[in-house]
Amino acid sequence: MKRQTAVGKELQRRFYIVGTKYGGVRDQLPSMVAAGVIATGFARRADLRRLLGRERMQIEADLRRRLPHENGVSRNTLARLLCLRPGDLVALKAHSSPRGKRARLVIARYAIVRGRSMPSYRRLPGLGHCIAVEFLPAQAAIELNYGYGQTLHEITDPTRIEDIFGPYAGRRSPARQATLQAGNLADKAVHTSRVFRGARYEMKRVHNEIQNELRRRLVALFGEAAVYQEQDGIDLCVKLPRRFIMIEVKSSLSPVTCIRQALGQMLHYALNLTGQVSRVVFVVVGPRAATANDAAFIDYIRHGTGLNLRYCTAEEFDRSVAAA
Repeated sequence: MKRQTAVGKELQRRFYIVGTKYGGVRDQLPSMVAAGVIATGFARRADLRRLLGRERMQIEADLRRRLPHENGVSRNTLARLLCLRPGDLVALKAHSSPRGKRARLVIARYAIVRGRSMPSYRRLPGLGHCIAVEFLPAQAAIELNYGYGQTLHEITDPTRIEDIFGPYAGRRSPARQATLQAGNLADKAVHTSRVFRGARYEMKRVHNEIQNELRRRLVALFGEAAVYQEQDGIDLCVKLPRRFIMIEVKSSLSPVTCIRQALGQMLHYALNLTGQVSRVVFVVVGPRAATANDAAFIDYIRHGTGLNLRYCTAEEFDRSVAAA
């Protein structure tokens, strides 16, 4: 019964965007990361810890009584912050100013709200009201065509959750769900996380889901005899008569970060292949498709160094990606 309760909470995970700039200019993200919190600076003198765990309407009513001089935006932000639950996922925005007439949302970091039954609240000088979180690994900024100007937003639209949080949201396509249910002895374990699972677990879950899906795709493309998993430290590889396709899977939502993390590993693995194969194709696979900015980085590596490097998602992988 306890397991069902925990899984139920996981299925109810909620998704938020939190701003990191106070007054629109002072970037507080480094201070938040150092303290392991997300924060808002409204009404800093008020101690609001007793409001944790209440329903949002109750919190808003109490804030109207306690903070009559604060405006509606301030009270709304505080109410949303106090409604956070352990396991909720937060995207921290660096910018939300439009680029010309085009909406722009820049995500600098992701975090998971910590705690078991309740989040941890405290007030810190310079930051104000804080909720304890565990930050997912640092990454290059991600730019999306959305506009969220205020400090704190709850995201409920499934399409926007998928766009902003990607596989961190733990949602699977029907095809992926069907293959997971069918089972495969070669698949790495993928579990539903409980609310107290941390960032390390989340990243491993995403990595394993991508690796499982990609392996099935490789077998369909090249045949099972040609596909190897975690041989000599390599996530996946395909051995063909004139090509060795080396594939490293990364879980960051930033393609640039995936490439930066994978490239050194792959070059070191390739050192052991000297003289064994005539052509090595290096493929980095991540959860999010490359943008034009990401593609510029990939082109620079390919043309500037001559390295046969490709990047794609598991869904995008086909024979053309692995061409020599």
